[in-house]
Formats: sequence, C-alpha cells, structure tokens
Amino acid sequence: MAKKVAHVSSIDDAFTALDVEFERVGSESAEVGFLLPREVVGETLKDLTGEFNQLSKLVRAVNELVGAADYDPRVVTISSSWWQVFLDLDPNQILVWVLAIERISNLFKSNLEIKHLQRQLGEKQVASEITELLDREIEKRVAAALQDLAVEIRRDHAKIADDARLNEVETQLRHGLYYLAKRMNQGAQIEINVGIPEEPNAPQSDSDEGPPDVEFQARLAEAKARIAKLRDLRTRARAASAETLNLDTSAHLLLTQDLHIEQQPNGSSR
Repeated sequence: MAKKVAHVSSIDDAFTALDVEFERVGSESAEVGFLLPREVVGETLKDLTGEFNQLSKLVRAVNELVGAADYDPRVVTISSSWWQVFLDLDPNQILVWVLAIERISNLFKSNLEIKHLQRQLGEKQVASEITELLDREIEKRVAAALQDLAVEIRRDHAKIADDARLNEVETQLRHGLYYLAKRMNQGAQIEINVGIPEEPNAPQSDSDEGPPDVEFQARLAEAKARIAKLRDLRTRARAASAETLNLDTSAHLLLTQDLHIEQQPNGSSR
C-alpha cells in the first residue's frame, strides 16, 4: 500500500511541476470533455471555429432532445495542448453521451476486422474493385448503425412534443453522431465525469421523539436511489471514456463520405 501511495504522490508532483491543469467535478455536477488532435482539427482560428460549430450542433441537439433548460452548456475548462474543451452537463444529458460513446466504440470494433481484411487484400494487390466494395460495405454499415442509434436516442430520451421539430433535431443528431464517430476514428478522446453527492443518513432520533416520519423516509429512500443511479452512470461513463483511449485508429472507417440522410414524405429521416 505504501508503494502505491508513493507512486501516486510522485505522479501528483510531476503533474504539479508540469503545470498540468485538472478540474474536480462537484458532487452535483457532471461534464463531458473532448480532446481533439490538433493535426486533425487544424491550427487556425477558422479551423477551430468550424470544429466548435460542429461540436455545438451535436451538443445542442442532445440538450434539446432531452429537454434541457439551456441548449448551450457552460464551458468548464478549455486547453490547447490538444484542443480540449469540457462542458457542464446534467446526468440526463450525460446518459445520452455515454450511450453514444459505447455504441460507437462497439461499432468500430465490429467493423475493424473487415477493414483489416481489406487492407491485407490491398497489400496482396487484389483487384481494387474488391477492396472498394469492402470499403463501401463498411461505410454503409457504419452509417446505418449511427442512424439506428439516433432513432434509439429519440425513442428513449426525447422530451420534444412537436413532431416536426423532433424530426429536425433527430436529423441534426444523426449528422452530429457521424461527426463524433469520425473524430473518434481520427484519435479524438472523450472524457466523461460524474460527481456523486454524499450518501444521506437518517438523523439520530431520541426515543421520546419516535422514528422519522413517513415523508422523510420516502425522501431519504429517493435520494439514495438517485445516488445509486449516479454511481452506475459514473461506472459506465468511466468505462466508455477508457474505450476512446483504446480504439484502433490505424484503420480509417469514416473519412471518405458524408452521412447521407434520406428524407421521408412526412419530413422525418431514416
């Protein structure tokens, strides 16, 4: 145990010496952070403005979909070693982000074998028609899966009453999910943090006062159930964040085409 403490202490000292910034998430807070490679985004103000505009569209779509009071979240931290931005969100919004990261990570894993096969065939000088066919198949599968993900998020999390507006936001969400998947495939990392309040306890009661009233017990049980859900969400968030560190970015899955959204007669997309 002493060795572990010493190791952690040495890491902390090194971070302090290097002026590494960090933010502590409050007990009632949650945040999602995007770490974007400079070589992918670019170095100019125009590059960064365009990137943040893409990110803003996705964030606004998620926030509006889940019924958030503010569509534009507060920026908690911004840094420039990589382009890093952390946004203040609530657990309902975080839940959608966790789901999206989980699905995109699994999607990459399921298609990487095909992509590696395509690359091996190319190295063996197999006819380009075959490798291009595999390329199109992967693009089609990935795009279809992202559209299905948007449908699932709409079905399970949407709080928008107006169907026409809901269709518009779903389309915006689909484009945003494609952007997110594309950046993850290019090496972007997502960090999701969830703060947990302290566990509430029933007050010590004197024997003369009797047990706490029923209403208090109900509020206590509700608070404990909420904290348990937040703990589960934090566990999923940490696992999803770790997955973005381990994605194989050597096989590019989503760099050649834009997502094609087919409009239906009723205004929705599929």
